[in-house]
Amino acid sequence: MTDTTIIDSEVEPPPENESEESSSRRRKSTRKKIWVLVVLLAICFVVNGPLARWLVLYGLDKGLAAQGMSGRAEVSGTLSSGFVIHDLSYAGERGIQTLNISEVSARYQFSELFSGKVRDIGLRQGEVVIDIDRFQPSADEEEKEPSSLQDTLKTIHPWIDQSTIQIDQLDVTILKSSKLQAQFTLDEFSHQADSQEFDLRGFVATDQAGRTTPEQDIHIVWRPEAASIDRLEILPEVAVENVSIDWTGDFQGEGKLEFLQSQLNVKVAETITARLSEGNIDSKSISKRFDLELPAEFSLAGLELTIKDWQQPIPEWDIRGDAEIASADYEDYHLKNTTLSLRQQSLDYEVTVKGRLNNTASVIDLKGTWLSPESETWWSHTKADYHVSVPELGSLTQLIDGLPSGLDLETTGIDASGSLSLDQNTLSQGKLTGTISGVQAQQTTLPQLNLTANYKSEGPSTVKLTGSQQDETVMALNASYDLKSQDYQADFEINTANTAWMNALAEVFDAQIRLQESINLSWSGRGNAADLSNPKTEHQGSLKIEKLHLQVADAPAIAVTTEANYQWPDAIHLESLTVLESEWKGQAALKWNGKEVDISQVKLWHGEELVAEVSGTTPYRADIRDAQQFFAQKTPWKLTIASKPLALKKWQQWLDIEALKDINGSSHFDLQIAGSPSQPSINGSVGVNDVKGVDDGSLQPLNVSLSLASDERLLKINGKLLEGTTERFALEGSAPFQPSDWLNDPDFIDQFAKDAALSAELQINTLDLSRFKSFVPQLEKLTGTVSGKASFKGTIEDPVYVVNLDANVPLIQLKEKGIGDIKDIQLNTQFDQQQKATLKLTAQVNGGKFEAGGSVDLSDYQKPGFDLFLRTQYALIHRDDMVSVRANSDLKLTGNLEDATLSGSIGIAESLFYKDIELIPIGVPSSEVAKVQMPALSKKKADDRLPIPEPFNRWKLDLTVRTDDPVLIRGNVASGNLSGSIKVGGTLEKPAPQGTILINRVRAKLPFSILEIRRGEVNFDPKNGLNPTLNIRGKSTVGSYDVSVFVYGSANAPKTAFTSYPPLPENEVMTLLATGTTTSGLENQSVATFKAFQVFLMKLQQRNEKPGGNKLFKTLLSGIEDLNLNVGETDPFTGRKFSSATIEMNRHWNFTAQVDDTQQTRGLIVYVIRFR
Repeated sequence: MTDTTIIDSEVEPPPENESEESSSRRRKSTRKKIWVLVVLLAICFVVNGPLARWLVLYGLDKGLAAQGMSGRAEVSGTLSSGFVIHDLSYAGERGIQTLNISEVSARYQFSELFSGKVRDIGLRQGEVVIDIDRFQPSADEEEKEPSSLQDTLKTIHPWIDQSTIQIDQLDVTILKSSKLQAQFTLDEFSHQADSQEFDLRGFVATDQAGRTTPEQDIHIVWRPEAASIDRLEILPEVAVENVSIDWTGDFQGEGKLEFLQSQLNVKVAETITARLSEGNIDSKSISKRFDLELPAEFSLAGLELTIKDWQQPIPEWDIRGDAEIASADYEDYHLKNTTLSLRQQSLDYEVTVKGRLNNTASVIDLKGTWLSPESETWWSHTKADYHVSVPELGSLTQLIDGLPSGLDLETTGIDASGSLSLDQNTLSQGKLTGTISGVQAQQTTLPQLNLTANYKSEGPSTVKLTGSQQDETVMALNASYDLKSQDYQADFEINTANTAWMNALAEVFDAQIRLQESINLSWSGRGNAADLSNPKTEHQGSLKIEKLHLQVADAPAIAVTTEANYQWPDAIHLESLTVLESEWKGQAALKWNGKEVDISQVKLWHGEELVAEVSGTTPYRADIRDAQQFFAQKTPWKLTIASKPLALKKWQQWLDIEALKDINGSSHFDLQIAGSPSQPSINGSVGVNDVKGVDDGSLQPLNVSLSLASDERLLKINGKLLEGTTERFALEGSAPFQPSDWLNDPDFIDQFAKDAALSAELQINTLDLSRFKSFVPQLEKLTGTVSGKASFKGTIEDPVYVVNLDANVPLIQLKEKGIGDIKDIQLNTQFDQQQKATLKLTAQVNGGKFEAGGSVDLSDYQKPGFDLFLRTQYALIHRDDMVSVRANSDLKLTGNLEDATLSGSIGIAESLFYKDIELIPIGVPSSEVAKVQMPALSKKKADDRLPIPEPFNRWKLDLTVRTDDPVLIRGNVASGNLSGSIKVGGTLEKPAPQGTILINRVRAKLPFSILEIRRGEVNFDPKNGLNPTLNIRGKSTVGSYDVSVFVYGSANAPKTAFTSYPPLPENEVMTLLATGTTTSGLENQSVATFKAFQVFLMKLQQRNEKPGGNKLFKTLLSGIEDLNLNVGETDPFTGRKFSSATIEMNRHWNFTAQVDDTQQTRGLIVYVIRFR
C-alpha cells in the first residue's frame, strides 16, 4: 500500500467529505504502528531482562539438579550486557557436594559475543566441595574421539585472552569417600584483556594429613602456541618447576617434577627423555601421603628412559631404558638390588632382569621381535628367545605349596633356555633346553635332570628327559604327544645299581616300597590317550624287567623279573613272571586273546620242590570293568588249584611254626572250579595224613580230611578225624552258595548274615581219656571216656545251636598226696545260642561225696551271670601232716562278675588237728601292766584287707561255718577239741565274722606236768575282722606248786599271766613249768641232771607216739606222763632235804615214795582235794 500522494495544482480538489475520511484512515494506521512498536519494545524488554534472567536461573537449577544438587541463587543483569549471579548456594550428595559463590559475573557486548569476546569475567568468595568417589558414570555418554592437546589449547586461548578475569577468595576441597584428599585456596587470580600473563596470588594447597604449602604467587605466560610456568607446588612436596610447552609445530616441552624428596627431569621433543636425578620413588611414601592402596610395595632408586619415534605405534618406538629397583614386595615375593634393562629398536626388543628374588640370585634374558605392530593387540604377537638362570633356589622353596617334608630344593640349580612364539596371546611353538641339579631327598642327592622339549600347537610335541649320576645315564625318557589327535609314543628305561635315591624319594612320599640292589627296567609303548576310559582305545607296547629287588612295608624282600607285551584291546601276552622271596619262588605265564585268559602255568616252589600250581582258562573281555560284569559271564571256565603232598616238617621249617616242631605227617589240597562265572561249581579237598607226635605215643596215627562240593545253590562241607581206622570226629554241614547273587547285591554280606540258612553237625565219638594224661603233668592216673555232639542251625544273625558234652571218669589219681583218689566222676554240660551253659558234676573223693551244678549266662561277656551250687558230704577238703578236714557243705554263688554273693553253710566233720604246740610262751609278753598311752589321732588303722583281685574282692559273703563234729586236737596235747559256730558277712576282700570257737577239756602235756584247760574261747567280732580275741585259762600242778595260766587279748598280739601257789615270781613260775623246779633247785647239779634226763624221756615218748614210732619205746614209756619225780626238795615245815616219786592213780589218789638225805624212806597214799 502506498500512502504517498502526488499533488498537481491544475487538478480540481476533492470534495470535503472525502478529505475527512482520508485523514481518519491515516490516524488509525499511525496508532497501530505505535502499538506494534510498544509491544515489540515490551517483548525486547522482557526477553532482555526478566525472561533472560529466569532462563539463566532455570538452566543453572537444571544443570546442578542433574548432579544431584539443590539450592538457590539470585540473577541480575540483561541479555544484552551480561549477567551477575548473587548468593549462589547449592548442596548435594553426589560428586559436587557444596557450591557457594557470593558473586559471579560475565559482562560483554551482545554484538561482540559472536566474535568470541567476553569483556569481563569475575568471581568473588567461591567455595566448592567435591567427593571424587561419588561421581556416577553416565550410561548415555557416547565414546568420542579425544581431541589433541594442541587443538584444545588453540580453541580455549582466544576466549580467555580477550577477557579481563578477576577471581577473589576461592576455596576448592577434594574429598574421597568423605575423607579429605586435598584443599586449594586462592586469594586472587587476575588477567588483563589481550594480555599473555596470568597471576595467582596467595595460593595454598593442603593434603589429607593437614600439611600445607607456603603461600605462593605464581606467574603463568600463555601465548597462542606456547605456555610456561615458573614453579607451582601442587601439594606439599609435590611441585612442577620451569615447565614450558610449545605446540607451534610438533608438541614439545620440558620441566621438572619434584615428588616427595625425589626429582624427575622430563623432556619431550622428537625424543622423550626421563631421568630420576634425585632421591627414590617409594611406594610406601606415596600410599601413605595420598591414602592409596597399591597392590605392591617398591622403591625405585634409578631411572633412565629415552624414547625416540614416539609418535609412531608403540612396537616401532626406539626405546632405551634402565631402572634400578632397590626393593619390591608383592605377596610372598621379595625383590632386592635388581636392575631392569629394556632395549627396543626396529620391532626388536631385549629385556634383562638381574637381581635377587627372595634373596636368591636370578637372571632372566629375553630377546624377541614384535610380529604385528599394526594390530591393536600388538603385544600378543611375538617370538622370543629366553634364558633363565637360578644357581640355587634357596628361600624360593618356601613359596612352593605342598612341598613334601624331606624334599630339599634349597641347593637346587635351574638353568633353562629356549624360544617361544605367541599368536593371539596363545603359545604356538616353544623350545626348552635345561638342567635341574642338586635336588636332595632325605639328604640324598638325586640324579641331575637334563630336559629337551619341543612344543608345537600343530603336530606332535616331543620331550627327552635323562637323569645322570656321576657321568652315567641312569634314566631316560623319550616321548612325543600330539595335542589334537592325542596320539602318544614313549620309551622309558631305568638301569642303575644305586637305588638309594629312589628309596629316599619313596620315603618322602610315604610310599611303602623300598628297592634293594640294582634295577633294570624298560618300557616302550604307543597309542591314543583321547579317551582312556574307552576299552576299545588302541595301545601297544612291551615291558621288560631284568632286575627288580623290592620290599613292600614289613613284608619280606622279593626279586621280580618279567617280560610282557600287549596289543590292546586284542591281546596280552605275559611271557614270563618270576617272583623270588628267600627260598620261595613263584612263576607265571598266561595269554589273553581278547576273549579268555589261558593260564598255562602258575607255580609255587620252595627251593627245588614244587609246592602248588594253578592252571586252566577263564573268560574275560576288554569291556569288563568290575566284578559284577565278570561274574555275569556265562562262558565256561575251568581252574585247577592243587598242591603236592608235603611233609608237615617242611611247613614247620618254611614257616617256622613252633606247634609243628615235633609232629610228623603230610598235607595236601585240591580245588576244582568249573561251570561258568555266573554259575560256578566247586569241588575240593584238604587232607592231613599219618600225623604222629602229638602225644607220648599212645595215639595211633591221625588222619584229617575236609571236602567241599557245590550242589546247585548249596555248598556241602564234610570232614573227618580218624585215629588209625577209627573215626573220632565227624563234621557235616551246608551253606548257601550263590556267588552271582552276592555280587549283584552290594549288601549281600548283611543279607547273608540275616537270611542264609546254615546247617552243621559235629559228632564227637567216644574218646578214651587215658591218652590225654600226658598233657597234664599233675595226673598220676586217668581213666574214663568223653563223648559229645554239637548242632548248628539258623543264620549267622539268628543262630540256633546246642553243644552237649558227657564225661564218665571212674578214676583220677593225682601225684599230690594231699588229696586222695577222685572216683566215679559224672559230668554233663550243655551250651546253647542263648549264651547259657548248664552243668552237673558228681564225684567221690576219699569217701566223701561232691555234687556241683548250676548255670552260667554269657550273653554279656563283660558281666557274665551265674547261679551255681556245691554240696558235699564228709568230703575231704584238705589233708596234710598237720590237718585233716572233712566238711558237709551247701554253698550257692549267685549274681554276676561285678556283683555276686557267696552264701550257705559249711559244717566241719570228722576233722583232726595234730601238731606239737609250744605251750611254754617264752618270749611272749607277760602280764606286766604297760603305761597308759593316749591314742594318736593321726595314726591309721592297719589295713586288714585280703589280697583278692578285682572284681572278686567285692563279692559279698553270707556264710555259716560250724562244727558238725568237734575238731579233735592231738599232738603233745593228750585230749581236747574245738567246737562252735561263726557267721561270716562282709566281702571276700574284708570278711566280717561273728561268733565263738570253744576250746573244750584240753589236757596239754608239759615237760613235768599236765596243763588242763576246761574251757577257752576264741571270739570273732565284725569290727576286728579275722583277728579274734582270746580268753583261755589253764591250771597245772608242778611238785608242790599249783600254777594258773591266763591267755588273753588279740590273736595277733596275745598276752599271758602266770600265777602260782605258793606264790612265785612270774619268771620263777615259767622256770617251774619248763624245768619242773625253780632256779634255786637248778643250782643242785644232780637235780639238774635228773631233770634233763626226765625231759629226754618225755621227748622220746612223744616221738614214738607219732605214727611210725617204735612200739617198744611207746609201751615202756606209756605212763611217764603220770610220774612226777622231784630231786633235792626242801620240806617247808622241817627244812629237811628229800627226793620223791609220785604216781597219779586217778584225779584224787596219788602214791608217793620219799627218801631224805639221811637215807630214811617212807611211802604215802595221798587223797587230794582241790578247791577252785
